[in-house]
Amino acid sequence: MGSGEWGPEVVVLLESRRAVYVEVPKVACSSIKIALAGVLGIDLGAAGGNPHLVELPAPRGDPASSGPPYPGLFSFAFVRNPWDRLVSCYRDKVNGEARDFTGLDRERGVAHCLARFDSIRAGMSFEEFVEAVAAIPDEEADEHFRSQHRFVCDRNGALAVDFLGRFESLEADWARVCGVLDLPGVVLPRTQVSGEPVRYEEYYSAESRELVRRRFARDVERFGYSFGERPRRPRFSPPRLVEEAPRGRDVWKGTTSRPRPWRGMESETEALGLESGTVRVVSYDRRWPHLFEVASRELRIALGSSIVAVLHVGSTSVPGLCAKPILDILVTVPDFEASLELVPRLEDLGYEYRPDEEIPDRHYFRRRRGTARTHHLSLAEASSRHHRVTLAFRDALRAEPSLASDYAGLKLHLARRFPRDRQVYLEGKSGFIARVLGESGLV
Repeated sequence: MGSGEWGPEVVVLLESRRAVYVEVPKVACSSIKIALAGVLGIDLGAAGGNPHLVELPAPRGDPASSGPPYPGLFSFAFVRNPWDRLVSCYRDKVNGEARDFTGLDRERGVAHCLARFDSIRAGMSFEEFVEAVAAIPDEEADEHFRSQHRFVCDRNGALAVDFLGRFESLEADWARVCGVLDLPGVVLPRTQVSGEPVRYEEYYSAESRELVRRRFARDVERFGYSFGERPRRPRFSPPRLVEEAPRGRDVWKGTTSRPRPWRGMESETEALGLESGTVRVVSYDRRWPHLFEVASRELRIALGSSIVAVLHVGSTSVPGLCAKPILDILVTVPDFEASLELVPRLEDLGYEYRPDEEIPDRHYFRRRRGTARTHHLSLAEASSRHHRVTLAFRDALRAEPSLASDYAGLKLHLARRFPRDRQVYLEGKSGFIARVLGESGLV
């Protein structure tokens, strides 16, 4: 892919884990690729330990398709404070301070990848380097100082990966990824250390600091970074996920070719998210089943033997059925009262406990992205009425397409009439639900 293209230069496929790593240069990519080479069973010895000289497997997508770039795959990437990242680029690619393997390929006294820029030269000061980078637009920039949003966001600015970690919390975020992928004990090696550790702030004058802010304004805004401060980081929640399985697309087969640019991707906010107090019914989204699978895996890792099962319920669990863009999850617990002990662990995952007096045999939680609700979760025993009627209604809709079609028509009608009255919308569905449950012998 040419430097002016939008999207990642390198993507690593972990086929057995149904995942891809989207590389952002100068954000621990050497360490991550070494760790992933170990997971893949690839020996880096012949390459002198350099993961950049080895062709790691990459997914192959359909260039004519739209929608998520890697159907059925969990995608993750990491970003870094733009001021810090540029200092790292200068110390490594211009000054040649990095140990290990990056200092081997140099031209005109700078890294080969930067030698094509006449304005970048050996021995230049950091201030001069900042001025040179600021004058090079992203369409012409080398990947090592190209804006990070071009690797991990679509052209509308929406995040295009399922999990975005931070260099500033690399160890914790890497552990989170390993937890989702079920890779216990995989640690990141420390590589490409640039000489003596220094604070990146020490490199900047007021002028160069402002130049970087303007040059990487979209990264600063999109990822919440500021000079000398930790990023404004929201509570973790799994973002936009992708469809459960590829439809006639050979994304599983490893290939050494680089992926094509991303086209027409839907934003993460289109998959899930509904503002409180509103009613919005959307068409079935093929990303919902896989979104549930990833959320389920995260819950099973966090809750372990304290739960019996994690079930996808509600309209998003019925193939082809329109629904409010909120994922409904039913967690089966062996002891309803004792399950209150799980509240702190669920809160750590971003689920807010909401005591529900109307349905006394469940513990109810909700998860948000900003002010939008994305997940509803219930804890209930398998023998409870809530558990039985929830599954009975879901299974009835799954078994009878005509019934699901009738329910869809009712929901769309109510949503159009009462877009701001959730309570009336729910009451409008109650008769239909009661009739279906009555036919199942549960009412």
